[in-house]
Amino acid sequence: TPNLLGDFPAGRSTVSPDGRFICYEKGSGDQRRRAYRGAAANDLWIFDRESGEHRELTSTDGSEFCPQFDKDGKTIFFLSDKKCTANPSARNLGLWKIPFKGGKASLVFHPGEGRSLRYCSLSPGSGMVISELDDHFVLIDTAKGDAKPLNVFGGHDSSIPSEVDVTVTSGASELALSPDGETIVFVARGDLYAVRKHDKIKRASRITEHAALDSNPVWIEDGKGLLFV
Repeated sequence: TPNLLGDFPAGRSTVSPDGRFICYEKGSGDQRRRAYRGAAANDLWIFDRESGEHRELTSTDGSEFCPQFDKDGKTIFFLSDKKCTANPSARNLGLWKIPFKGGKASLVFHPGEGRSLRYCSLSPGSGMVISELDDHFVLIDTAKGDAKPLNVFGGHDSSIPSEVDVTVTSGASELALSPDGETIVFVARGDLYAVRKHDKIKRASRITEHAALDSNPVWIEDGKGLLFV
């Protein structure tokens, strides 16, 4: 059963190892919106579950995302577009860290000008952070400040489903004749079809088209509409 840890607007969040504190994004910033400076930019805040108090952890003109507690709960890692030597235009996200009690944030790793990290997750035991970079994953060593590609192998599902044309010539059922006797609605392969009385046109028109099964068509409103299950 889910437990409510806090009732307040929050973006991505992380819970301290002792369960007392929650570090969360406050704002409506988007990682894909580069170099955004405005009221919607994200800052990181700390929520104390015992006292109910909220404390601002970061306050910059840019945005901070994806906070992650370390194993001791003394340091929080996060993504930020803060300006640095590798990010002079302050447009791209790098990995930063800041003491839990607050203070100055320091850079852990940045992929360089024109390249941006996306999302991240920390393994507290190893101190390694996984993040997206370009079209692959990288593992970032938070102690050394360097990164290496993480090769992932697996199956691939096409984002565009295959389409085939099927001519339905049998299996029709649940015929319903319109009040004027001109149209028949029937069920085939889980969808509704309609065929009108015509000397030349012998094909039916498909009425419904979705994953659910449709059945039991009934004419209503003197043949102007259909009810079906």
